[in-house]
Amino acid sequence: MNRIKKIKSLFTLIPILTFSLLSMTCSGSGGGIYATIEREVKLNTRTINNIVYRMTQFGSNLYACNCGLWEKGAGAGAGWTQVPANGVTGEIISVAADSTHLYVLAASSITDTSATCTVYSSTDARTFTTTGLTGTMTNIADGNPTGCSLFDNKAKDSSNRQAYFNSGVNAVILTGTGAGSSIGNYRGAAYWGGSSHYFKTEAITANKDETAGWTSDNLSVQDGNNHELWKDTINALTFFAKDPNTNNSNTYLFAGFDKNHNGGGYIPYNLSTNQPDTGVTTPDKGIFEGSDILFLRNINDTLYMSVYMQPSSKTGLWAYYPGSAGWNIE
Repeated sequence: MNRIKKIKSLFTLIPILTFSLLSMTCSGSGGGIYATIEREVKLNTRTINNIVYRMTQFGSNLYACNCGLWEKGAGAGAGWTQVPANGVTGEIISVAADSTHLYVLAASSITDTSATCTVYSSTDARTFTTTGLTGTMTNIADGNPTGCSLFDNKAKDSSNRQAYFNSGVNAVILTGTGAGSSIGNYRGAAYWGGSSHYFKTEAITANKDETAGWTSDNLSVQDGNNHELWKDTINALTFFAKDPNTNNSNTYLFAGFDKNHNGGGYIPYNLSTNQPDTGVTTPDKGIFEGSDILFLRNINDTLYMSVYMQPSSKTGLWAYYPGSAGWNIE
């Protein structure tokens, strides 16, 4: 059954980092994550455990956070290494970068949605200093995100990359040591057409050549009663070019949902037809149904996806490499 038809009601947008998600442990080797190995998922050797909240590119490396900081080469295959974040106090719940600095957002308590969050910056991804920018994690009031968030514009060329911090109602450009000009109350950005574009959530993406882009508002999918099913229900969005060896030249956006919308997981959106394409089988979407997708990123033609499904072996960071036969657990 098409998962789009499963929606019975519409919900207001909820933030990705909810209390129930963040309250999961940030330490140890995974615990319950390994308790149930689904038969349809072939797990490779994972190196980064638990929930992965965000990732970014800084210099020639990728960085991800699961309360700690992890690193791997931007063009490398699976396999991450935990690296020190000297000078950071608290649990790292977000990472972002510009051309000269890697930024992390650290919470004083991962289980308290009113905890203080602080932005730290580094030029070498090892030693961090505080920027003096702070906020709180509280972001559930009225169903809209109101707490702090850290993000960047995902530009391929580091010279075009910018990072931003929203302390609650307004985002500012980060300057390495503090705050620059204000951009408004945004929580997502992407770079295309020679400039940065901003959006209310992380559901914003550029195409491969950064000549055009989309937000979740551009994806209009309705049920038989003209009820809008997508737009504000999309958690994450990224561009994905099909492998040329698949005999399918179509290109897609991948839209990620939480488990309360469209069955959770992700749904490919065919840019040739401007419609969901549930016939896409590579990558296969079915194994992630019922999960929360926290982010989607396309870096160097590799699709990265953070999955939360608990208790499940599927929680973690997944990657789909060019020419591969399926998803790989990172």
